[in-house]
Amino acid sequence: MIQGLAALPAAAVAAAAGAVAERVHRDAVEPAIAAAAVTAAEDFCGRVLIARDAVQVVEAGGGWQALLHGPVRSIAGTHPVDIDAAGTGWVRVSGWMNSTR
Repeated sequence: MIQGLAALPAAAVAAAAGAVAERVHRDAVEPAIAAAAVTAAEDFCGRVLIARDAVQVVEAGGGWQALLHGPVRSIAGTHPVDIDAAGTGWVRVSGWMNSTR
């Protein structure tokens, strides 16, 4: 997400998602083109435009890492997780320790 970008109002995000879904349905836009457009928009604003399940691979590092898109409703997994009041998902994945004997 771009630093300093103000949070988008939920109503504006919902309106944009509805407009995209209606346009894709009405104009029979090629699904791959529509998916690319939605992905680009979500990457730009750091918010999911259409609610759905998502997967993000997070590298092990031991510290808390923010998920790229929100708002997050739940996080599945066995590692420590948290969702803050703004809907940002956080995960902490420890790395494997290599040891020699």
